[in-house]
Amino acid sequence: MPVSDKARTSAQRKARIDAGWTEVRVWVASRDDVHEIRNFAEKLRMDRIREQVRQIGRARGTTPAVVEHAICAFNLQHSPEYNTPSGATLTLTLLSDLARAKQLKDLNAVVEMFTVAHPGNARFVAESVPAKVLNHFVAQQLDFRSTDRMMKWQAAHPDWAMDVEAALGRFELENWAEATVREMQAIKLN
Repeated sequence: MPVSDKARTSAQRKARIDAGWTEVRVWVASRDDVHEIRNFAEKLRMDRIREQVRQIGRARGTTPAVVEHAICAFNLQHSPEYNTPSGATLTLTLLSDLARAKQLKDLNAVVEMFTVAHPGNARFVAESVPAKVLNHFVAQQLDFRSTDRMMKWQAAHPDWAMDVEAALGRFELENWAEATVREMQAIKLN
C-alpha cells in the first residue's frame, strides 16, 4: 500500500526532530524577507552539515575524496535533475561505486553522513544498501555459480536485509559482508 504524502511528510519531520533538528517559524515584514531568510537558513544548514559530515569522515577514516564526493551528492538532494525526490541519484550511485570498489567502510560512513545531512530520507538510502552490497560486493567475490550460492544462502537467511541494516548501524558492514562471502563460498552445490 503506497504511503500518503501526509504520512511521508510526517515521518520525515519526525526523523529530523529525532536527529536533533529544530523547526523554526518566523514572522517577517515582507515577502522579500521570506526569500532572504530561507536562503540564509539553507546556507547555515548546509555549512553545519558539511562540518558534521567532515567530522564523521575523520572519525571513520574516510578518504577526503569520498567525503567531498558525498557532500556534492548530498547538496543535490531534491534537485530537479534527478528522478527520486527521496534521494539524489548521485548518492545512490556513490554507494554502488563504493561497493564495487570494495570500500565498504567508506560506504558505511557515507550512509552515516547521509543520515546527518538528510535524516528525513535516511531510511530510503539505508534500504538501498543490502541489494548494493549483495550485487556489487558479495557476488563479485564468488565463483561462476554465484547466483546458485546467493539463492541458497538467502533461503537460509530470510532476514538478511535487516541484518545488513543492523550492521550499518553498528558500523560493521564490512565484517558482515566478508562473513557472508565466506558462508556463501562454503555452500555445497550439486
